[in-house]
Amino acid sequence: MTQGEGARRSRLVEVGVLRELMECLLKAAGCGAQVASQVASVFLEADIRGVGLQGLDHMPTMIRGLRTGRINPVGDPSVIKETDASALIDGDAGPGQIAALFAVDLAVRKARVAGCCAVGVANSSDIYMLGYYGERIAQAGLVFMQKRPEFPEYQMRFDLILVTPGRLPHHISDAWQES
Repeated sequence: MTQGEGARRSRLVEVGVLRELMECLLKAAGCGAQVASQVASVFLEADIRGVGLQGLDHMPTMIRGLRTGRINPVGDPSVIKETDASALIDGDAGPGQIAALFAVDLAVRKARVAGCCAVGVANSSDIYMLGYYGERIAQAGLVFMQKRPEFPEYQMRFDLILVTPGRLPHHISDAWQES
């Protein structure tokens, strides 16, 4: 085997060119311009951060899902159940990024009023790059925690960092420890 044979090659591509490619592929698979732009933005953010496994590498999976009908290209997330401090989102089988962005915006609005909020998303595809959504919540001055149901057998410790304007952050180790 010669050098580079069978190995993946890296290419540098301008961000704008990559964004345009992603958006074109998503539109060709049935997504509207706004959905294509939002999905491409999340994928692109992963690539810019060097987490390609959550970015362009997943475009074939997304396109295949859109073309086979597993992912609804015009999925429109909606609230199916809510309280003042919680909500359950139906992603309408659409791209997970769209449902997650909808959920983040709703969670921020609810948390600002109620003081805290829990939002769940059902019936959507993979949201990819979970940290991206947590950062959006943090940029709003709030705290983000997530739970992955596929890991129930693992022992987990949740620390809590309380951030209050005008005060130093307060750290509580293992905040949800069972007594």
